[in-house]
Amino acid sequence: MNNRIIMLLVGVLLYKLSIAQITGEVRVNPNEITVSQKDGYDVIQWSKGRKYKTLVGSPDIPVLYQTYVLPFGVDVTNID
Repeated sequence: MNNRIIMLLVGVLLYKLSIAQITGEVRVNPNEITVSQKDGYDVIQWSKGRKYKTLVGSPDIPVLYQTYVLPFGVDVTNID
């Protein structure tokens, strides 16, 4: 019985480690940003940010989502 519990816990731990996420930063060239006005509001547009937050009451600002999937144990040494 104890062996089953230990194996289950090890399996859950390995699963959690295999789906880890990585976050980073995005540098934006100011030439890619345009600011204009519409109906008395400032409108910010980013040529690479094609999606906008859709949360009611939040500002409409461009966002860029990036997802990376890396195998467990891999060391990233460079990103172009």
